[in-house]
Order: sequence, then structure tokens, then C-alpha cells
Amino acid sequence: RDVDLLTTVTHLGELRRVLDGAASRLVSEIERRGVTDVDLGLRTATWLARATGVPSTAARAQVRTAVTLRDHAPDAAEAWAEGRIGEMHARTVASALNNQRIRDLFKPMI
Repeated sequence: RDVDLLTTVTHLGELRRVLDGAASRLVSEIERRGVTDVDLGLRTATWLARATGVPSTAARAQVRTAVTLRDHAPDAAEAWAEGRIGEMHARTVASALNNQRIRDLFKPMI
């Protein structure tokens, strides 16, 4: 039924946000601890790309976004970790926070 198709896609989107958000929290912690550097001799993004099969550019973006939000916007990091916002939303916030010219102006809007 059409309604089942729509509902299923909606639920899958919610699940994707939750899974991506949970992964972001873990990736941020892996980076903070330096786990892959110490144990494997790899940067977190390099390890992530290899472990998950994503392109290295996507892995670097995921690590950068997770760390930026953890360090500069903990409420946004929490929203991502809980699946209330998706990766693209999180990436947009992190991008603005990484821009030194607008960081201080942008922070109160988060």
C-alpha cells in the first residue's frame, strides 16, 4: 500500500539519523582518545574509511564534523547523536563553526 511505502521511508530516515548520530559520538571519542593512532598507526579518518568502506573524503568530513560539534556546539552534537538532526544538518553547523570569521556570531544561533 502507498501509505506503507511512505511510512517505511520515513522510518528508515529516522533510523539512518539515529545510526549516523550514534556513530558520530563514537567517532568523536575515538578521535579524542587517539585510539587508531596508538593502536593501528592510522588517523581516525583513514581507519574509518577502511573499516566502513566509505570514501576517505567522506570519512574525513564525518570526523571533522563530529569533533567540531563536540568541541564548539555540544547541544548540536547531542542532537546529532540522538538522531534529532541528520548528518547534512550537522555538517552545515560544523562548517559555519569552522569559519573563524563567523564562528562567534553563529554560535548563539545554534
